Amino acid sequence: MTARRMFLDLETLPAIHWDDERRAAYAARKVPANYKKPEAIQKWMDSKGSKLWQETSLNPLHGRLCCLAYALDDAEPVLLWADTPETERRALEHVAEVIQRNSPRLVAHNGFRFDFPYLRARAMALGMYGLAIRLRKGKPWASTLVDTYYSWTEGARTPGNMTDLCELLGIEDNDTISGADVYRLWATGDEADRALIGDHCLMDVIKLRAVFGKLMKGGYIEGEK
Repeated sequence: MTARRMFLDLETLPAIHWDDERRAAYAARKVPANYKKPEAIQKWMDSKGSKLWQETSLNPLHGRLCCLAYALDDAEPVLLWADTPETERRALEHVAEVIQRNSPRLVAHNGFRFDFPYLRARAMALGMYGLAIRLRKGKPWASTLVDTYYSWTEGARTPGNMTDLCELLGIEDNDTISGADVYRLWATGDEADRALIGDHCLMDVIKLRAVFGKLMKGGYIEGEK
């Protein structure tokens, strides 16, 4: 039997492929227009540049994947590392193959704003156009993409982060790190820190699946009974 749903989560890194010159040029483009004196501009870049670069982890045009995890229906989640050009391609090829074989609905939390466009951008960068097409957002009532954040908020400005939603719905959440910790842990090069990232990604998939199940029972998920 083919899977009906594929629960997805990903962790990302800043533009680790940029050299110091590229990082400085990126920061220079962000300098506020009211900064005119060279010394003031340099001081601003020195204080803000590192933070701006780290924030590229949220931008699919600049950042890179670190890892992704998925689970088909009730199966155990699978972790795929994607923090090098080689492993990224292998990870996305694996995901594309699983999707092609099962034709599931893809489920992510805040997926419309982050996970789906990020994966789609990386697929485009690698010339994987079939995967990019599959990650296209459709109409809510017929889409093969499901964003549990959007389902919960129903498009309104309602709080719906995963941590608070798990607390509200009585879903166990023992995670000790967040996405904001990923680059710091990855940069140490320590296998224990790397394992923390992987465990965090896997736990997010488990929580996502539990949230999806409860939202479906409450009638929040379009196209599901």
